[in-house]
Amino acid sequence: MLTLTSRHRHSRTAAMLRTAFLIALPYFTVGCSEDEHHGPAPAISLDAALIEGNDHAVRDHIIAGTPVNTPNAAGDTPLSVAAVLGRTYAAEVLIDAGAELEHRNNSGTTPLFNAAFFCHPEIVRVLIDAGADTGTTDASGTPIRQVMEVPWEQIEPIYAAVYGAIGIPLDASRIQSMRPQIAAMLR
Repeated sequence: MLTLTSRHRHSRTAAMLRTAFLIALPYFTVGCSEDEHHGPAPAISLDAALIEGNDHAVRDHIIAGTPVNTPNAAGDTPLSVAAVLGRTYAAEVLIDAGAELEHRNNSGTTPLFNAAFFCHPEIVRVLIDAGADTGTTDASGTPIRQVMEVPWEQIEPIYAAVYGAIGIPLDASRIQSMRPQIAAMLR
């Protein structure tokens, strides 16, 4: 008999409620014109809302009908940005709104590859549960599983370079401690 933990039941319930809300929203606005139906998009861009962690603006963009699969200059879709930055709520609502799970950015990585590399286990779980390919690779064909199993001493300089390039402070102890958990999730 399958039993769900309290946390897993809550996570599934929350996901179902988000999906139900997004599905039901059009029915609450019957009779409205298309412009009235969606309402205006927030003044802040979707990428900026993700960077700032502004969950309300992300939700408002989805309600307003902002496309969720439009890549930025780096080829990252909003889901990829959420995966890099660890924005779990945003990742969940973007997936519920139809975000592409397997989109590859200009570096050839997918949202799951990014979430795993940047060690965001909640997003890794959300993406796997949504059907993302755990065998995802980078542009050179290296599977994320293999990347996550590289010894810390060998890969720490790569993390330092990547985090430095995107301007995010590197929390080396968090990354080092999370890598084995992420690797196990991808098996």
